[in-house]
Amino acid sequence: MRKQMRVMAGHNVEASSQTASHYQYRRTKWNVIKTMIIVSALFVVAWFPLKSYVMILSTGFATSEQVIGYLFSLVLAYANISLNLFIYATKHGGVRSVLARMFVCHKLENAASVPVTANVIEKTT
Repeated sequence: MRKQMRVMAGHNVEASSQTASHYQYRRTKWNVIKTMIIVSALFVVAWFPLKSYVMILSTGFATSEQVIGYLFSLVLAYANISLNLFIYATKHGGVRSVLARMFVCHKLENAASVPVTANVIEKTT
């Protein structure tokens, strides 16, 4: 975690004074801790049902409802793997700003300032 905090603090070089850099360090440290808590909690929530179903199904008493529950818990566990990418991406400030620019709808006034050649794909026949 300390290595990750140093990497995250290295991306934000706007702090010039010692007080500001200390504040930035504490903020980065807290951000890393929150991220690890979120990832850990989602891991437990996503993988506990799957592990429970594996124990239940290993006893040999498998009904069709239990198999459906197993498949649902399997999808939940795999969704957790995919979700980690988005959790880490949204907790990093640089990634958040890029994602915000990508997904925020532009007003009509801003659309007029975009060059037409950037949005046009030429068709060749």
